[in-house]
Amino acid sequence: LNKFGREVEVNVYTRHVVPARQAYAWQQTAENPATLIFFVLLLLLVLVSMASFRSPAVALMPDVTVKPLRSKANAVINLMGTAGGMLVQSDGTRFYMYGGTVCNNEAPNSNGGGIYFSTKSCPNVYGGEFYGNKSKGAGGIYFLNTTGEVSNIKVHDNEANGTAAGIIVTGKETVINMKDIEIYDNVNGGAVGGMSIQGYATLNLENAKIYGNEASSTGGGIYFSTPGYGIFKNVEIYENVSQKEAGGMFV
Repeated sequence: LNKFGREVEVNVYTRHVVPARQAYAWQQTAENPATLIFFVLLLLLVLVSMASFRSPAVALMPDVTVKPLRSKANAVINLMGTAGGMLVQSDGTRFYMYGGTVCNNEAPNSNGGGIYFSTKSCPNVYGGEFYGNKSKGAGGIYFLNTTGEVSNIKVHDNEANGTAAGIIVTGKETVINMKDIEIYDNVNGGAVGGMSIQGYATLNLENAKIYGNEASSTGGGIYFSTPGYGIFKNVEIYENVSQKEAGGMFV
């Protein structure tokens, strides 16, 4: 209610989240201005390169194309420009998450019951809860050939029947920095209850708790394989269960 006693709709996202996001972006830019400068210069180079090719193509197309085919030729020019834009977008995704929940989703025949972060998706997850998701592998979160930062999240009560009920970090290009997270009460009918680091991926983990996870095969809490690279700081691993090797961590 406003001061006149009338009901007023308040957009919480616009009032709180958008200003916080803008303030964070400004802070990061102020601390690392080289990134912005590089982006502006790269954008200028790309636009000049595109214009130097496309402008003559558009201008000369009517002169080199017979009249009945000019519409089709113009469509081809526009199509190629659109395809190039699509390619750039698919190769440069940036994902930001500030709180929220990802729950009760299923991918029974694949990985990533909650979220699947694909190649070069660059996830930045600052807070959130992932629970009740089910999949063949990585019931909660799947990271593949990407770099990103994850902090202040809880991954719990997810299920899998393949590898890792909680999280999978995999791929030679993958470098994930995790901080202040909890992975607990995830259940896997296969190997790894909590988290698997594999495929030459790198995980930097700080201030984490991994507990209460269960696996029917190897690795109740954490599993390193084929190989994986990890730097752990202030990590607690306890009360995880494996029906085979390594109740806590398999290296």
